Parts: sequence; structure tokens; C-alpha cells
Amino acid sequence: MNNYDVIAYIGQFCDWRTFIRLRGTCRKVRERLPITEVPKKFKLNDASISKLPVLTTLYANGNLSITDASISKLTNLKSLDASYNKSITDASISKLPVLTTLYANGNLSITDDSISKLTNLKSLHACYNKSITDDSVSKLTFLTTLHASGNQSITDASISKLTNLKSLNASFNPSITDASVSKLSVLTTLYASGNKSITDASISKLASLTTLNYTLCKR
Repeated sequence: MNNYDVIAYIGQFCDWRTFIRLRGTCRKVRERLPITEVPKKFKLNDASISKLPVLTTLYANGNLSITDASISKLTNLKSLDASYNKSITDASISKLPVLTTLYANGNLSITDDSISKLTNLKSLHACYNKSITDDSVSKLTFLTTLHASGNQSITDASISKLTNLKSLNASFNPSITDASVSKLSVLTTLYASGNKSITDASISKLASLTTLNYTLCKR
């Protein structure tokens, strides 16, 4: 496969047996794949996923057919998208010791109980998930990316402790204010749309900032 980046993409329906999302020159990559016939709308579930023990990246956004039963067996996972999938809960998340990236947007089945155990986590997406709060986030001192849009359970109390943050999404979350943002000295990306609690007072102190999304629009 040379240097082409191939990642198994597990959505609710897949174009291939494990539907492969391709980066690079897709045509050239496909020519090298040992797949001659592609079934349509192949639904993936625990039965197939549990047979992929070396999987490192899994996207199960909204696919309720992928549950704790298979996730708990994928101990090599480094990146998991379990957004809006209540079938993936704390029970399996807590068993992923090498996980570095987790998408838990809108999934209230993933809570502080498992998040606090993910000591290697560097990127957390917890938008609109009030089950993930300051209690666990404050312990993730290695975090470099945090998305807390619309999640008012994540506040200044935890943000002020995440001094390694390089990217923060605090859109529509007035619980994140100037008080904590001003302390993020290495922050390079800030999303603060719809958050009037973040003002010039803190933004003017972010000398490393390269990307700013700040529109006072309504949800």
C-alpha cells in the first residue's frame, strides 16, 4: 500500500466489507486493494467488529449495532468515535488503556466514570454530553484537544488545569470564560462562537493563537 493512509471506517452501513475510507489518491489505492466485488449497504455489528483485534481506529457514530460487547475486545484502539451511540458505554470505554482520541459527543452513556481512567487521552470530544464533567476532565492533564461545545458541565474549574491544550472548542458554553482561557498559553486554536463569556480580555493574551472562530450567532 506504500504510503497511502487507509483507515477502517465503521458507520451504520458500509460500502465494503469493512468500508475503507481512503486518503491520498483514491483511484490508485483502490487499484491495489484485493477486492473485486463490493456489496452494497453491508450492516456492521458486534459479530464482525469483534473479529478485528488489531483495529486501532474505529468510527461507530450512531451505529447502535456496535456495542460494548465488541468494543471491550478492541484493546488496541487508539481512536474511537462513539458519538450518539448509547450502545457504547463506560463498561467498554474503561477497558481501552491505549486510547488517545475519543469522540463522545451526545453520548450520555459515556460518563466521568470511564473518562477519568483514560490516562493516555490527548483528544476528547464531549460536545453536548453533560455526563462528562469537570470531575474527570480536570484529571486529563495530557489533553491537547478538547471540544466542549454546549456542555456546561465542563467549566473554568477544569479548563484552567489543562495547560497543555492547543485546541479548545468552547462554543455555546458560557461556563468557559476569560478566567480559564487566559491561562492557556500554548493554545493555537479556539472556537468560541455564541460564547459571550470569552472576550477580548482573554483572547488578547493568547499570543500563540493561529485560528479563531468567534461569531456571536444563536444555536
